[in-house]
Amino acid sequence: MSRHTIFDGIDLMFFDVKQETIQFYAKSHTKTFAINHCEEGRIECKFTSGEYLYMGPGDMSLGWHIHADYQHENYFPTKLFKGIVLLVDVEKAQPVLDALVSDSRIDLTELANRFCEHSDFGMMMEETETVRHIFSSLYNVPDQIKGALF
Repeated sequence: MSRHTIFDGIDLMFFDVKQETIQFYAKSHTKTFAINHCEEGRIECKFTSGEYLYMGPGDMSLGWHIHADYQHENYFPTKLFKGIVLLVDVEKAQPVLDALVSDSRIDLTELANRFCEHSDFGMMMEETETVRHIFSSLYNVPDQIKGALF
């Protein structure tokens, strides 16, 4: 796994897992939501809340990390998973976004709540051409500019 801070409050994580399970135990103390994408392999998450999440190649999910029980076991049935997680700490990222997009305000809390208010992982969607284009750009950043971006 590698983690890169893009802006204050916005981190990009790349996963390249070659094992069967990973336990994730985190006590969230911030208003953070995640946008997850599976490039290759499969991931199955069993949350302590009783909910499950299954993702395969091309799938995307969104979820808040503010629930007290945001803990889960990740199972990789193929012992392979390549994916990206975009973590957004709303309280830190909102002022940055406001400065970058001064013409109109994008409320990150409101945006995340549209998808994630009532569930640990909020929303799941299969790949579309637009989603494929966005994530393929992130997976294929040329080495010569990675340093400038990350």
